Amino acid sequence: MKIIAFFLTCLMYFSLHMAEAQSKKTMAALQQLTTSEFMVTFDSLANVVEGTGRMAKNNSDVYDPEVLNELQAAYNTSVQRFNNVLLNMKADLLDPNKVKAMTIDPQVYSDSYKYRLNEASSNYEKTFLTLLQTANAEEGQDIDGVFTLATVMAIIEGTYQLFKLIRQIRNEIKQFNDEQITQHFVVPHQILTWEEL
Repeated sequence: MKIIAFFLTCLMYFSLHMAEAQSKKTMAALQQLTTSEFMVTFDSLANVVEGTGRMAKNNSDVYDPEVLNELQAAYNTSVQRFNNVLLNMKADLLDPNKVKAMTIDPQVYSDSYKYRLNEASSNYEKTFLTLLQTANAEEGQDIDGVFTLATVMAIIEGTYQLFKLIRQIRNEIKQFNDEQITQHFVVPHQILTWEEL
């Protein structure tokens, strides 16, 4: 009986040790994703978007209430488009078929995300920035919130690098769960809405 208890204890110990080792590998892979060139550049873009939104919100007393509502709606729509890129990536990382597709041809997958990011960027510039520039021109103020070409190009290059990284860590990605990706990949990098600024 003591021998059986000893073996069960050993089995539990080794099982816990293996689970802990796998968890460390999974977290290391997640850390690689969150510190990738793509995420660093996405965070830079987020800082520009949030900074411009914060500046508009802080100056809200100088805008007509109707213009302020339009600014808020345009900002939130733009932010939602950027954040949807992260949410789509999260969904794809949790889908084994999508992960397989990413690893087979990272360039094709990268191109689809480049398109989504360009679309989000274009929406931000054409809606929120245009409204803000018009509102500030009426008040005689200048704005800063336009992405530089270098930032957009860095995001585009970072997208391909991100999917190449996914190819390298595909085994660990299979261990990701919704909570981990949300907590480490999505939430820290999401762009704040108007209400959160």
